[in-house]
Amino acid sequence: MPVFADGVDEWLAEQLGASPPPLERAPWARPGWLAQATAWVDRVSPLRAEPRLIRQWCLSAMYAFETAAGMLYLKACFALWRHEPGVTDALAREHRGALPDVVAIDADRGWLLMRELTGTVAADAGADWVAEQLRCAAELQRAWIGRGAELVTLGAPKRPLEQLAREAPELASLCDRLTAIEVPETITHGDLHKWNAFVEDDRIVLIDWSDAAVAHPFLDLAPALRFAEEPSRDRLLDAYLAPWGGLAATADLREAAALGEALGCVYQALSYRAIEGACEPADRWLWAGQDDTWLRRARELAAEL
Repeated sequence: MPVFADGVDEWLAEQLGASPPPLERAPWARPGWLAQATAWVDRVSPLRAEPRLIRQWCLSAMYAFETAAGMLYLKACFALWRHEPGVTDALAREHRGALPDVVAIDADRGWLLMRELTGTVAADAGADWVAEQLRCAAELQRAWIGRGAELVTLGAPKRPLEQLAREAPELASLCDRLTAIEVPETITHGDLHKWNAFVEDDRIVLIDWSDAAVAHPFLDLAPALRFAEEPSRDRLLDAYLAPWGGLAATADLREAAALGEALGCVYQALSYRAIEGACEPADRWLWAGQDDTWLRRARELAAEL
């Protein structure tokens, strides 16, 4: 296959020093990385077997390690998301059982070592569990109101509504309307779809906090409701809004949810544009056009408001 042959030629050229790898090349795709990561895990808990690759691509690498402490999973995070280990660790310590059990982190290298999750992905567990995922996420978000400075210290970026208004000026009035409802900023997950939660021991475990930020929490409704259809859509929305009761009238919360879903699409557009720019050139096709797709959806939802 010509494409495969081209890839082999490029790899050989890199190994021989004739063609240096792109600066954006992920660390786990460079010689010596696995040995370094394995040695680090071994220092945390002595290894019983060789590491096993779970998944590796341009955004992350996941390896399983059989250790003296049991099965541990190492996630190496993309350059844009070096805050994920620290944020996940902080959330996991305060919300036991709601996130993976973190064993160790290396914040500088973006390494997150976790105990094994043995449950079922929420998407495969049924609509009740997807609704529970959103309820649990909202409870966690409400618990972190007023703690944005802690998250920023851990490396989480800030995504204020003003940034979204600059990206999509025609939606600036929606930002003003959402601000007026006065739901405070807190942590956003950034990718709160039904494949980013597990059901384990009859509870929800929220995973993959890569794109977490300090922002308006209702922006998470864009990915959460992206593929939801009636009547499950209303059910999911009710589950998410339940923990926010008392902050505003029910009608205001539902309006804020609609505004947040539309503006959350702008959040997604910014995320995908940043990902595309940070990947090495050969991988950028994976994200081409995603920002435009999300901006179109933002405008479609805004037209109904």
